[in-house]
Amino acid sequence: MWVVSPLQLELSECLNGVRVEHNPELSVTVTTKKSQQTWTFALTCKPARMLYRVALLYDAHRPHFSIMTISVGDSITQVSQDVPDNCQEWIGGKMTQNGIDHSVYKISIAFSTEIFGTFRQTVVFDFGTEPVLMQRVMIDAASTEDQSAKTEKY
Repeated sequence: MWVVSPLQLELSECLNGVRVEHNPELSVTVTTKKSQQTWTFALTCKPARMLYRVALLYDAHRPHFSIMTISVGDSITQVSQDVPDNCQEWIGGKMTQNGIDHSVYKISIAFSTEIFGTFRQTVVFDFGTEPVLMQRVMIDAASTEDQSAKTEKY
């Protein structure tokens, strides 16, 4: 299990045969102490490949992030997968390949906080080979005064 004992794996922000799209941008700034954010990743794999695991890698801000939803299919049809509440590591492998030449995975990562701060997390998408695909998300929750001070410094 990666959450408890991360393996020494080679990580990469890109992987041959996998197109990564995300919404919104990976780095987000908010000006309220209590805030929520959801990132949605669409991974298009051509040729089709099995997604074995999705995990949140870093402990430091773990309570603020969770894997919310995962679905698999093609560009037309998606099938929701079981994802427990406050999920930190999802293990798949029970999905069947539909015989088409590509597969599309949609993964939503949720964030919430009630404090100001800068929060980072690395999301890993394990297709069973190395390097393992990863994406870094970051949210900067700071008051408008703090944002103004940061801008004036530069």
